[in-house]
Amino acid sequence: MKKKRAFLLSLFLFFLLAAVYYIVTLQASDDTEFDSRSLPASSVVPNTASTTAEEYRRVANGTEGPTLEISTRSLETRETEDKLTIERQQQVKNMIKHAWDGYEKYAMGQNELKPISRTHNSRSMFSSSPIGATLVDSLDTLYVAGLMDEYNRAKKWVKDHFDISQVSSGLSFFEVNIRFIGGFISAYQLTGEEVFKDKAIEVAKRFNPAFNTQSGLPKPIVKMKTGETEFWGWIPGQCSLLSELGTLHLEYQSLSYLSNDKSYLEKVLRIRNKLRAVRSSEGFYYTMFSIQSGHWCNRHVSLGAYSDSFYEYLLKVWLLTNKEDTESKDMFYEAIDALDTRMFEFVSEKKLFVISDLRNGQRDGKMQHLACFAGGMFALASVHATNGKSQHYMDIAKNITRTCHESYVSSVTKLGPDIFGIGSSGKVNNVNPKYILRPETVESYFYLWRLTRDPMYREWGWELVQALEKYCKVSTGGYTGLRNVNSPDSRDDEQQTFFLSETLKYLYLLFSDDKVVSLDEWVFNTEGHPLRIINQK
Repeated sequence: MKKKRAFLLSLFLFFLLAAVYYIVTLQASDDTEFDSRSLPASSVVPNTASTTAEEYRRVANGTEGPTLEISTRSLETRETEDKLTIERQQQVKNMIKHAWDGYEKYAMGQNELKPISRTHNSRSMFSSSPIGATLVDSLDTLYVAGLMDEYNRAKKWVKDHFDISQVSSGLSFFEVNIRFIGGFISAYQLTGEEVFKDKAIEVAKRFNPAFNTQSGLPKPIVKMKTGETEFWGWIPGQCSLLSELGTLHLEYQSLSYLSNDKSYLEKVLRIRNKLRAVRSSEGFYYTMFSIQSGHWCNRHVSLGAYSDSFYEYLLKVWLLTNKEDTESKDMFYEAIDALDTRMFEFVSEKKLFVISDLRNGQRDGKMQHLACFAGGMFALASVHATNGKSQHYMDIAKNITRTCHESYVSSVTKLGPDIFGIGSSGKVNNVNPKYILRPETVESYFYLWRLTRDPMYREWGWELVQALEKYCKVSTGGYTGLRNVNSPDSRDDEQQTFFLSETLKYLYLLFSDDKVVSLDEWVFNTEGHPLRIINQK
């Protein structure tokens, strides 16, 4: 009898515990709509409605981060949005293929495509020598987009045909560095193909004569065949551009790391040390510098042509070195704070934010499309800042990008002019109305999407996709720029190399998962080529 009572008591306790477990489990399932572990990692994101730039900064620096919140949207809504994003990514992939197909069919191995004429551009900045500028600029884009057949054919051309040594006319050190050296390093780091590392080193060695100057700072032009060096004839006083001097560091730092040859890094550190020593009392770096006298050639400050990537590289060198090069960081934040003080202003009833050039202390009231990259730069500056100004930098990033977007949607074609001003009513006035497939605005969309998760930036990117398809696509292959964004028929018959290396790459990444070329692992050079962060602990 006692055994029976004990058995019944045990059975009762078992069902009691089971009932309690069921109730607790049911309550937990009511509190959480679904288990985040059943979703891809990218589905669990910072609560962007309340996450500040300061919180993003703490995440970037590995300290306290924002609270993660599991989305309460229905699975059906999320699946619909994911499907839309995938469809948009596929559309951009199709555009990459269309741009490449036109080049491969009508200009393979040449430098640029003339898509309407269905031939190559013999007046390219790289001369008429067929050194495959578009092809090299496209390698990493083709690979990242998964266009493997196209990538493999491009790789074969590099192995079989690429030879820069016989080019007799002068080549721009700046342009070859960001497109060829940067493009080859990126292709090597993405794929592991040794041929690309070898080509990067080969090209860099061809530019060694540029550094044979009294100051050790490079001349801007080198003739590959003879090793002769030159200054630009159109710049008075044999002066060099700030962007040309300051936009070697990412690539040369990477070369030193990959080749175990410190001479590349020594060359660019010499440039940086000299420029830092002569910055103005306000912290400005002017657009032209004499490598012979060691003095500035003007009093012109810009975040556009002649200067833009100098500032970009100060920030990105710090990031490339896994934040070990703190001198680069200090120079960057000092410089952008100086720019913020004098060059940025809100204008018009719409409170649009304009970055004007500063000429002899006066704003010129015009904004260049080139300066639209600064939205992305300030967003990066925000999340990595340690000076208490993270929110301020993020506000600048958003305001710059909003103004650049306004310059696009204000035109007939919804494409942005090369230079514009803003009237008192907020009307965009086109100073130079051409659109040459430039990437700077979508570059900022990409960074702001990655760093804020605001879907508005994806929508703005999709607007650009639609405009490119409607006004720039050439049915037989490739895309063309426009001479006037308010004149749809003003096609210029040129597909710039950066359309594939930057514009389409940033659009593709805008609609990709964050793990595709993660900003935690890669730093983009100014031509859109991702370089792997080094010295990671």
